[in-house]
Amino acid sequence: MMTEQEPSSTRLFDIPVEFPNGDGNLVKSKLLIYTNDLQLGATSTPSDRRTANPNEYSWLNQSTRTRDGSNEISPYIANLVGTDVTTVNEALMIVPIPNTTRTQEFGLVDIRTDEMKRFRRICVDRCKSLLPQARSLSYGARGMTDGMHSNSLQVHRVGNYDISVAPDLDALEKQVDWKHFKLPADFQTRKSTLSDKKLYPFPCAYVVAKAVQNVKDDGFGVIYPDPGFDYFPTAHENGKRAYDYDVNVYNFSNRPLSSVPFFMDGKQHNMHTYRLEAETNVQTDSDMDDYDLACDSPFDDVTSAWQSVSKWAVNSKTGRKIVFFTSSEGFRYVNFTPIGSHVASQVRNAINQNIIISRT
Repeated sequence: MMTEQEPSSTRLFDIPVEFPNGDGNLVKSKLLIYTNDLQLGATSTPSDRRTANPNEYSWLNQSTRTRDGSNEISPYIANLVGTDVTTVNEALMIVPIPNTTRTQEFGLVDIRTDEMKRFRRICVDRCKSLLPQARSLSYGARGMTDGMHSNSLQVHRVGNYDISVAPDLDALEKQVDWKHFKLPADFQTRKSTLSDKKLYPFPCAYVVAKAVQNVKDDGFGVIYPDPGFDYFPTAHENGKRAYDYDVNVYNFSNRPLSSVPFFMDGKQHNMHTYRLEAETNVQTDSDMDDYDLACDSPFDDVTSAWQSVSKWAVNSKTGRKIVFFTSSEGFRYVNFTPIGSHVASQVRNAINQNIIISRT
């Protein structure tokens, strides 16, 4: 987080997908869905607003051929046309993601569609039901080039966020349109945290995002090449020694987890993980026509909701609309780890850390 506004009720979803590279080949990838609640400091006045031109979104209404050869129509047009581009006291986030392949192309996913909201709601509810005591878990793109320098990264409106993705730390400093995003005064301090090899022992790309309206259970999705481990960006950037955590992580995987490593009070603790488990083989997108939508288990409920999600993304480099796919390997488990949010108070005085889960 880069401004005074701190998010709450953070949820991180890690889902295996396949994403086309520049040559059109499908690459094993990860979809990180990042959501939280966020109250902005101030909203804009009508004079600050610039209403989006529906003609600018005509590309979203084009059909795209899916893996099985059929055509799909993007649902984004209903959500984006008429959206106001506003100037607010923005809350700026910089979210590091692994970039072990040094790619410059990432997928940006609008998670405000009805199908995506339903998927997230069902996943949260079904995982919540696994807890031994039911506690209250609060659940509540376009490219813009105005005023940008010629070497600036594109700014995309994705749902309720303006987003750019810098492929490395140098691009974060030199190619992000900081006139649009407003460079924080303590950027160099934040940069030193992002350079910490203990926190980020792998090459990173950086999602720069600012909300344009108050956020309630909202966020964005970003697709990046699978780095060979499972990752949840939970580290803070302000350089303090101890932190409070209120985060739920949802790991979609083909292997069950019993716990997730988490460090506090100078020791490693194994945070207990609950899981939804498939009783039969999980269907992939290509099996959609044969998939029985009658759900017999909480896991089936979640996978059915995921199947119904229209899988569109915006290429962060080119701005093109592109379709992505569920991993051909599917997933048999949803590993759910609540950290701080299922008990009376948050996890307190934990060290600054990301959650990195090895697959070995």
